[in-house]
Amino acid sequence: MFKTKKSMASDVIYDTAEVAHSQTGKGSSNWPSILLSVAALFLSAISLYQTVLKQANMQLFVPETISYTRDAEGGYEVFILPLTITNNGARDGVVSALKLEATNNQTGKKIILKASYLAKSEYFIPPKAGATSAIQRPKEPFSPIPVAGHSAFGGTILFYPKQADKEIFMKGEGTYEFTLSAKTNTSNQNSFWSNAPKPRKFTATSGKVAPYFSGWIGVGNTWRMNVKEQ
Repeated sequence: MFKTKKSMASDVIYDTAEVAHSQTGKGSSNWPSILLSVAALFLSAISLYQTVLKQANMQLFVPETISYTRDAEGGYEVFILPLTITNNGARDGVVSALKLEATNNQTGKKIILKASYLAKSEYFIPPKAGATSAIQRPKEPFSPIPVAGHSAFGGTILFYPKQADKEIFMKGEGTYEFTLSAKTNTSNQNSFWSNAPKPRKFTATSGKVAPYFSGWIGVGNTWRMNVKEQ
C-alpha cells in the first residue's frame, strides 16, 4: 500500500521507540544502545518536521535591476520586477497577491501598485525604429502563484497602479524607494507557525533621461533602474 511521507516518518519514529523500549529491560550494560536509540528518535523527529510538518516559509528576492514603462492601453505607469520566491518549508504555499509601494524622493509622491500581469521574453521586444504609435505587448494576467515545499518560483511581474494618474510618478533622473510585500495562503491556514514573507525594501535609481523620454517610453520602450536593498 502506498504511504505518504508523513506516515513513513511516523513509522520510523515508532520503530525507533520500540527499539529503545526493548533495550531498557536488558540491564545497565545496554545504556549506550539506549542513548543511541534516543538520539535516533530525536533525529527522526527532526526529519519528520523538516520533510512533512514544517509550514510554508517563503521569501522574496529582487534582482539588481528593475524596469519602468508605460502601458499603451490607458497610460498606466508600470514597474517590471523579475522576481524569485523561495519556499524553505515542507508544506506548499500560495502567493495570492503582491503589492509594491513606491515613493519618488524628488517630489514626495507615493503610489501603490499591484501585481497585474506576468511577462515573458516577447514582452521586451522593442518597437521598430522610428515608431511613433504605441504597441500592444503580449502579457498574461497574474494569477496566484503556487510554490511547492522546498522549491522556488521565478518570473517577471508587471505592477500596475489601480488607475492612471494625471501626474506622472516616474519623471526621470532620481532615487525611488520601494516596499514589496506578499499575501500568502498555506496548506494549513489555522497553523500557528504559518508566516508570510518578510517585505523587501529597496531603492532604485534612474540616470538622466532625454527630453523625449516620455514619448520614447510611451511607444513601448523600457527604462532600466539600478536596485540597492535597504
